[in-house]
Amino acid sequence: MTGTFVDAITPEEGWFRLSLTNDRRGLFELATRTLVLATGCRERTARQIHIHGTRPAGIYTAELAQYFINIQGYLPCRRAVI
Repeated sequence: MTGTFVDAITPEEGWFRLSLTNDRRGLFELATRTLVLATGCRERTARQIHIHGTRPAGIYTAELAQYFINIQGYLPCRRAVI
């Protein structure tokens, strides 16, 4: 859901209740067990932010996922959390 803004996050027993606003749907709520907050920042390499070592398995940056799909012709997964 692009163009969606989080108005409130309320933790409940094992869940997060989100109050959201979207141009098409207006104000609505969702409940989820897992929450990833992606604030829309500019991607930088691990070397630029001084992280050394290997990355955890199954976690890809947007640039790496695009490389796999566009250059290698490889689908890295069927379901993703962005």
